[in-house]
Amino acid sequence: LSPDRLVLGEEELQVFKAALMELSPKCRQAFVLCRLREHSDREAAAKLGLQPRMVRHYLTQACTYCRLRIEGYSAKEAWDVVR
Repeated sequence: LSPDRLVLGEEELQVFKAALMELSPKCRQAFVLCRLREHSDREAAAKLGLQPRMVRHYLTQACTYCRLRIEGYSAKEAWDVVR
C-alpha cells in the first residue's frame, strides 16, 4: 500500500472508532458482539437482554451510521438518515 493509502486508512479507522462511541450503548454493544466478537444475533440478544430482532435492528443502524460517518457525513446528518 502507498503511504497515502495508509494515512487514509488510519483516518478512516479513527472516524470509525469515534462513530462507534457516538452510538447508544446497546447499539454499540450489539455491533461489537456480532461484528467484532462474531456472536450470532441470538447470542448477543441473550447477553444484552434483547430480542434477536432488536439486535439485527441495532446492527443495521450501527453499520449504516458508521459508513455514513466515514463517508464524511456529520453526526446529525448520519442520524437523520439512520432514523
